[in-house]
Amino acid sequence: MKTYVISDTHFGHANIIKLADRPFKNVDEMNKTIINNWNSIVNDEDIVYILGDFSFKGKNADYYAKQLKGRKILIKGNHDKIDKESRKCFEKILNYAEIEIDNQIYILTHYPILSWNKMYGGSIQLYGHLHKNSKYFENITLPNAFCVNCEFRNYSPVEIKKFKMFKEDFIEYTEMMLRRK
Repeated sequence: MKTYVISDTHFGHANIIKLADRPFKNVDEMNKTIINNWNSIVNDEDIVYILGDFSFKGKNADYYAKQLKGRKILIKGNHDKIDKESRKCFEKILNYAEIEIDNQIYILTHYPILSWNKMYGGSIQLYGHLHKNSKYFENITLPNAFCVNCEFRNYSPVEIKKFKMFKEDFIEYTEMMLRRK
């Protein structure tokens, strides 16, 4: 069993193609591409943490979720409106999660946060919400925080173990922050 992360799939959201400059002709092509990419990587026993904005305004979340392999855990985003049917599609629906895999702590959120549990103790923050066209994306330069928006990840889930903090980068960042004081 593997653990994957992805965010901002925006299933059924036709306008996201224009808003985020996605390379699709229409929403059907986008939906099919993400579903095919997902199912070519994820197995039924795998866990996939979806870090928000699964479908547009939560519409048809159950329709899309049923087409996707794996055990799905949703970290709610600003576009996720969960109804009774949608709840059945996700193993859990959370606002935030801290998980540990192979002695590595991961902080999972929809929105990027500037400070989190064990930030200086080796934990890694994974988040979504920011899109390719976001003017703020370039400002987040922490060596232990990564955006998992599907736009930056080939419209596919990514195995969580691929996100690693390089000790040298973290030491350099910490020293820089201390010099600023």
